[in-house]
Amino acid sequence: MRLSLLRGVTALGAAFSLFFKSSNKLVMDGMLGFTGGVMVAASVWSLLIPAIDMSKENALKKYFLP
Repeated sequence: MRLSLLRGVTALGAAFSLFFKSSNKLVMDGMLGFTGGVMVAASVWSLLIPAIDMSKENALKKYFLP
């Protein structure tokens, strides 16, 4: 279900860029800001939070010299 939703949203974004050749600069700025926010959120949730959790569990202790 979730994968279908992601595919649909991606297709909708692609259709928006294909069918509307000339768009307002304000709309383009808003879309660029939204995608930047999505990428920051993805990096925090997928990379930083798991790394912090691993460091709290001392799972990385064996990889660093004292």
